[in-house]
Amino acid sequence: MSLFDTAITSGAPAPYWFVELFKTIGFSLHIIPVGMLLVGIPLALVLWLFGSMNLRRLAQRLFQQFPIFIALGINFGIVPLLFVQVAYPKLFYTAGILVAWHWIGLLPLLLLAYVTSYLCASGAKHEKFWRTAFWACVSSVCFLAVGLFFSNFWTLFERPFEWEGIRGSSFALDVLGKHISLGGSGTVSGLGYYWNHPMKDPIPYLRMAFAVGLAFYTVAFWIVFDACFVYRGARVLSEDEQIRAMEIQEVLESNDGSAARKARRRKLGRAPIQENVEKYPNVVTSVAVALLILGALSAYPSFYEYVVRRLDLGGIEGVSQTKWSILVWGNLVALGIPFLFIVLGKLRVVKDKTLAVCLTCCELFLIGFYATLRQTVQNAQLSPYFNPAALDDPSSVQWTPIFAFLGSLILVLLLIFFMIRAMSSIGVKKSKKSSGSRKASKKANSDGKQDDRSRKSDESKQGVSVSDLRFGTVVPPKRNGISPQGQVGKKRH
Repeated sequence: MSLFDTAITSGAPAPYWFVELFKTIGFSLHIIPVGMLLVGIPLALVLWLFGSMNLRRLAQRLFQQFPIFIALGINFGIVPLLFVQVAYPKLFYTAGILVAWHWIGLLPLLLLAYVTSYLCASGAKHEKFWRTAFWACVSSVCFLAVGLFFSNFWTLFERPFEWEGIRGSSFALDVLGKHISLGGSGTVSGLGYYWNHPMKDPIPYLRMAFAVGLAFYTVAFWIVFDACFVYRGARVLSEDEQIRAMEIQEVLESNDGSAARKARRRKLGRAPIQENVEKYPNVVTSVAVALLILGALSAYPSFYEYVVRRLDLGGIEGVSQTKWSILVWGNLVALGIPFLFIVLGKLRVVKDKTLAVCLTCCELFLIGFYATLRQTVQNAQLSPYFNPAALDDPSSVQWTPIFAFLGSLILVLLLIFFMIRAMSSIGVKKSKKSSGSRKASKKANSDGKQDDRSRKSDESKQGVSVSDLRFGTVVPPKRNGISPQGQVGKKRH
């Protein structure tokens, strides 16, 4: 006996093509910020703990951006979730009941992840080293647990033939030789089945591995995009940070014994974070290359094992061999194209913002192919049990909510655009000069102080040509003896 009623009693409130289209678009928009959180937080943690000054600056920027990505991930995740409920209401709710306690457990996990992301951002802003690292570890574990849950849940959702065996049964995890029950009578045990039999059925873990591979690609794309279009120059140090930087420099240049220098250096603490604007772009590119390599190592094997070997759906009703081949090869090619542009960027054939635009197109191309393939696999696996196209009834379509949804989506996309523009101010202090002070400054420049053009000329004479800097970097002038590269110059009296 089936656990859900397959009888169709009413039509869907939206056309079938509309549901499928925006379910795919919503999932594509959702997986980008999710990838930033799944891989970006552990990456920022590693750079924060073991990286150089430029890498720690990159980690600091990422930590301060994560709260925005969490907000985007949660809100965009609502879109495909709502359309799943419209297209597959009976299957979705039945599978959700089978893992009810895990659904409830998502709430505290997401709340904890949200709070710790803000604590990470605050700690990174004020350079609280170990506090930031601790909260980043907590946040990483939370998001990993959430990702494992969804990987297992959607595997269970696409396999109604396993539901009857799960109902009334109980599964346990083997932990240090002890059996820990995950519940019975059809609740919770669905995930326990997958967790306790990873070798028998590795599909959830293959799906998770491919999602992690995509996340590496997403983080690589974002850090280059951030360096090109969001980054506005070297971080400006506060007065206290400038004094601390000068004191540390004096200790390093002193003639005291090594033991005395180490003691004074330890007392002063870590040097304030300020990147070298000449080296920072190359550092970002190198990190992006490493992320793409790690992403390929995770995505290609898992994709081949899961999609090519275990899910040969070509020839199944609704999935032609041609369509299946296009989707599979499209994903494989999309995983390799970013390497081409990275090589062209290293050879300076593709420069600066052009490289960022190319990588952005590659990311959208890859995510679009993956979302389409995922929707096709889902429809094909559920076709023996339920066909969402059967709900298509023109007389039951409700156009008022549809137009309200489209208007809200456009508004949200505009808000995201302004949020990304607001990110450009992260770590860069705005000048508080009034218009009168600006006029006075211009007058002073005409009396003998250098204006912007003469300052650029001096920088070019010193070997720092603004036109040679990549990724749209702006070099600020020296402030209180601190150079834009974080090096301490002579104090002005």
